[in-house]
Amino acid sequence: MGLIIFLIILILGLYFGLKDSYNSNKEYKIKEQLQNLHKKNKELIWGKLREDNFNLAKKMFLDECYRLRQKYIKFNFNDNDVKLNLQAFIYWFEKESKHKLNNLEINNILGLNNNFDSTSQTKDIAENILINTFRNYLQKNDLKPILLNISDNKIVDIYYKVCQEFKTASKIRNEHISSGNLNMIVLKFLQLYITMGDVIFQEHLQFEISKYLNDGLRKEYQNELKF
Repeated sequence: MGLIIFLIILILGLYFGLKDSYNSNKEYKIKEQLQNLHKKNKELIWGKLREDNFNLAKKMFLDECYRLRQKYIKFNFNDNDVKLNLQAFIYWFEKESKHKLNNLEINNILGLNNNFDSTSQTKDIAENILINTFRNYLQKNDLKPILLNISDNKIVDIYYKVCQEFKTASKIRNEHISSGNLNMIVLKFLQLYITMGDVIFQEHLQFEISKYLNDGLRKEYQNELKF
């Protein structure tokens, strides 16, 4: 009887030992695959930084953070390991890009806000870039004293409205208006909105759309404003 119990214990020990070994080996392979893919994506991000394409590099960085977190969650990795890996990635990106992430961005990446969304983050980055760029150009055009009359949200609203109106009209004319041309058009309309107000802005926008449909793009709009 004692021998049988001993054999049962031995068999169970071997079974659970093999099972643990299998699970450890499986986890190791998953981690290795994740690390290899992560290494390739880091090289792509590094390449964009070397090309001075910071905006695209940051978008790729945020996408990679999101992908890593999703994979770590899927395979039930330890929370501390996840945060340590992401913190190391954040440190690498800040060092290579010479750009410090703000606390909100870092907390979102680490999941401390529980609402990390790479698409939303990318959109916020793009909107912050256009807001700062347009404000800088408006200051150069002696509009600094009245810049407080327009909010960041209004700049974004005007940007999307003007771009949408001209893009729709360009499809009717079977033409393409470059992003640089659209930026220049938006700058003109921002100046108009700040100096003349919303009513004149709306009326002039419709006038300019009609003129574009009939005569093509104004010469002054054909200059490009690149971010």
